[in-house]
Amino acid sequence: MAVQKRRNWIWITLLVLVVAVPLLAIIIVPLSFIAGTEFSPDTFEHRQFVYMRVPGTQIVLSNRWLTDIPSFSQTLIDDQWVGENTSTETRWDLVMDNYTPRHSPDCDAQYLVQEIERRNDEYEFIWLQWTNKYPQRARVLWPIIADFARHAMYLYLSEIFEFCDQQDDLSDEQFSDQLQKLASKQCFHRAVAQAGTQPTIDQITAIQRSLGYYALPESLELLQAWGIDPSPITPSIPEPNSIIKSILPPGESTSAEAEDSGNKL
Repeated sequence: MAVQKRRNWIWITLLVLVVAVPLLAIIIVPLSFIAGTEFSPDTFEHRQFVYMRVPGTQIVLSNRWLTDIPSFSQTLIDDQWVGENTSTETRWDLVMDNYTPRHSPDCDAQYLVQEIERRNDEYEFIWLQWTNKYPQRARVLWPIIADFARHAMYLYLSEIFEFCDQQDDLSDEQFSDQLQKLASKQCFHRAVAQAGTQPTIDQITAIQRSLGYYALPESLELLQAWGIDPSPITPSIPEPNSIIKSILPPGESTSAEAEDSGNKL
């Protein structure tokens, strides 16, 4: 009798395993796949990735499978509208994946990728058409966009693109001047946002430099409230396209911004 009961338990166990293992595989395996896209502000490349990890953990189960995405962003490098940043190891910023919430700060690069990949009714890249139409303006715009991206200032780009899209009546010189002032304004807001109530020397200097282009009463009052000389520091810049680098400290970024999503996994 005991032997019969033991055999019954063995058959029940086997039956449970036969049913449970495939069922768990059907549930767990799809949850293990992480797929998405990422963008490099250093090379302006755009690529897809897929890998596997244990659901709910950071334990990686496979190598990353990578596929380049042909895009207008790569054209900006190929046609030398933007220079590659080769001074540091290539950084990859997450655009989106099937795990991270779409509006997470980790996915801020999506705002640049979505804009430069935008197409018209004829399925042509809108900003490629604009670049071909206004080559002098493009020489000012794209290096500024690259500098913003390399400082992870993706959230500050929408106003830049909106300005460029609405200024057909300006001369190229007027466009360049106003775009640089707008860019310095965005740098000012970025520096103030990061400074908080206890700014570092680099952040103070960045704010003072931005005032060389963008001096508003509220910005001067802010420096006075910190007990800082509100006199602007006029940056010495060799060319207009260096405006962002002349304002923001070299390599200035938050810890999240400096993460390489590709190398980290």
